[in-house]
Amino acid sequence: MSRPRVVVTGLGLVTAAGSDTGATWSAVADARTCIGPIRTFDARVFQNPTGAELLELPAAEREGDDRTLRMVLAAGREAAGELPGRLADDPDARRRTAVVLGTSQGSILGMAGVHRRLRRDGGELTGDDRDAIRAYRPGYAAGRLAEAVGAEGPRTTLGMVCVSSAMALLQGVELLRDGVADRVVAGGFEGFSPFIFTGFYCIGAASRTLCRPFDRRRDGTILGEAAALLLLETEDAARERGAAPLAILEGGGFAADGVHMTAPDREGRGMERAIRQALADGRVDPADIDYVNAHGTGTPYNDAMECRALERVIPGTMPPISSLKATFGHTLGAAGAVDAGVSILAMQHQLLPPTLNGGEEPEVDDWDFVFGAARPAQGLDRVLSTNAAMAGNNTALLFRRYEG
Repeated sequence: MSRPRVVVTGLGLVTAAGSDTGATWSAVADARTCIGPIRTFDARVFQNPTGAELLELPAAEREGDDRTLRMVLAAGREAAGELPGRLADDPDARRRTAVVLGTSQGSILGMAGVHRRLRRDGGELTGDDRDAIRAYRPGYAAGRLAEAVGAEGPRTTLGMVCVSSAMALLQGVELLRDGVADRVVAGGFEGFSPFIFTGFYCIGAASRTLCRPFDRRRDGTILGEAAALLLLETEDAARERGAAPLAILEGGGFAADGVHMTAPDREGRGMERAIRQALADGRVDPADIDYVNAHGTGTPYNDAMECRALERVIPGTMPPISSLKATFGHTLGAAGAVDAGVSILAMQHQLLPPTLNGGEEPEVDDWDFVFGAARPAQGLDRVLSTNAAMAGNNTALLFRRYEG
């Protein structure tokens, strides 16, 4: 049974590098880390008070919008491009445009402030308190984004920790393939907060030094914040409105370990199943993968299990592999879409993104982890992007450069 080809026609990236895709790509190309001292809250209680924060936020569209809403709306508007203008005059197109977001904590910052104040001072909820509680609802950001771009089709919010936005992309693909929608604004967002920062320290996943993906000296990850949105369309819908595709989303897969709530299966069997599903879904031979944009958190177990999964799936010489976590921090619910967006840009620019802070003791001695600096590539046409999350969730996405 034939199915429509899914293409990526828009991209919006808001990371600690800046509030648009150009700033994000510049940090990658220049091998520049966005991790620095935390300013959003007092982090001196932690041994390593660093993170990847967006220091100049996009303007608020409504009074009371917290940093997460500012980021997701800015990324969504960039990804949608001129689409809202077209949708304004086409009711049917509006009804066939969907929004799918992923996040692990949503707009928690305003809600956290309400909780702190009531715990300290007591009293009744104010109007501002109620606004903060309303914004914290899981589907609020998706509703605001749908309103911003003019989408009246299905809207969904997924919360699967660090694979949330990758799962949002997978659901977007299914909506297109099933004929439910012609286009989907999909991805994820995460704002920096002391709540999640404390949680990572409590489970021993936070680095006390540097985030060093795929280096044997690694001791944990460092958190970041971001919003990353992709505009997915069927190729026919893109052609009809004259949009120029950036890439093809060929296939995807997801699988669970079922081993531990916070640690991955040491052998990466769930990750392996996710990758194999993506390859089968895209009808792609593993030998045809040109580059792997790995989850690569810099935690001891994650990086090792990813390598074990990859070596069982990809025969012969391993393609170049890198991780963005030492560049943008671990952006949790946004990570999968950040990785997807950078993967697409890597194919456009024919440049392999670097893995920072490592190289002296690589996880696998004869693999190319692109340590240190970005590197020109030739024939970078297909990328595998992998992500993993607590509770043993794993995803894999396959992107191919669009050539018509």
